[in-house]
Amino acid sequence: MSADTFLQVDMVDDEIVIRIGVDAIEIAALGAPVLRGIEAFRITDKRAFARAVLAELSRELGDDGTTHVHKMFDAAFLAAVEGGADGCDL
Repeated sequence: MSADTFLQVDMVDDEIVIRIGVDAIEIAALGAPVLRGIEAFRITDKRAFARAVLAELSRELGDDGTTHVHKMFDAAFLAAVEGGADGCDL
């Protein structure tokens, strides 16, 4: 694995594996539309920033234990079903 790994989403055996390097996190954050309005924003330590992003991805948003990752999967589940995904019936 490398710091410059761009976003990879793969199926490895029976697991979905999501991987992204800290360089790619920095590039993505610097180009993120939600951060464009924050003029003073800059990344001074990409590894520390990546750890902070990881903490946010894992942080519970409510009493039910939902995280940003759960919300991402919920959106992907819905898009897959609405798109006629194989392996399920409506």
